[in-house]
Amino acid sequence: MRENKALSCVGLIVLFVVAIVASSAMNGWALSVMWGWFVIPVFGLPPLSVVAAIGISMVVRMMTWTGDGDNDSGKSSQEKIITAIAKAFISPLITLAIGYIVHSFM
Repeated sequence: MRENKALSCVGLIVLFVVAIVASSAMNGWALSVMWGWFVIPVFGLPPLSVVAAIGISMVVRMMTWTGDGDNDSGKSSQEKIITAIAKAFISPLITLAIGYIVHSFM
């Protein structure tokens, strides 16, 4: 029984690390696409690579993060993890979808 808990804990840690890396990559990709849609045409700046966009995205997130305002006190640990991962992946996709709509009017 104790081995199952240890293995489960290791699995959650690996999932957490993979989710952070994938989320950072997704946010960087979304930023580089939005940069191409809005910043290049308006300001004439050079394109932003995905790697540079990942770094910029991480810096901005670090400087603007205020913590989760959600009240998750009634949720289990697994529900909190699933919610955090879903937000990490859905947020850049929603941003891109809205950006695409706005970009279509330019």
